[in-house]
Amino acid sequence: MESVLNSNLVPELENIINKKIKNASNVKLLSSGWESKIYSFKIVFDSNEDLDLVLRVYQGDNTDDKAKNEFTTMKILFDLNIPVPKVYVLDVSKTLLSNNYTIIDYIHGSLVGDRMLELRENKGKVLELFSFLVSIQKSIHSLHISNFSEINFPFKNSNKVNFVQTFLDYYSQMLSSFQTSVFNDLFTWLIKNI
Repeated sequence: MESVLNSNLVPELENIINKKIKNASNVKLLSSGWESKIYSFKIVFDSNEDLDLVLRVYQGDNTDDKAKNEFTTMKILFDLNIPVPKVYVLDVSKTLLSNNYTIIDYIHGSLVGDRMLELRENKGKVLELFSFLVSIQKSIHSLHISNFSEINFPFKNSNKVNFVQTFLDYYSQMLSSFQTSVFNDLFTWLIKNI
């Protein structure tokens, strides 16, 4: 994978980042599954600065929409100052890696669950972290759906005010067509407590 990065992806990254890159190295497979393979890697610039990045290679069905939607969503959220990784590359040509892929910033740190376990003795810090995460989710869920007009999703043309309400309405209607009441209580609760 390292040779593929250096020969195929480094020139593309140089154009986007607008800096000369010496090489890409330290390629590690982080995750592999039906949806995607995810790698971390480091690029080193001519100035000897470095940058840790993530390459997500999409697999499975409907990868064009998956790649475009994830890239676009993260770009929109990043531009709205929501704390998500910066996105650099979206390639849906399937020419360089035979699959669609995105390249984004690698975020250093621990997983939220691990951090909460580390802080478990300090209930105030756990509550502070949890409150911060909830405030981020609340800010995302309160965004007007028009911010996401470039994204291809089945309920795109809804006139609802926010994404969560639109999502719930869409799936509530879809589930009602199955003529089962299994999820009725859940959707009633979700809509009531949105």
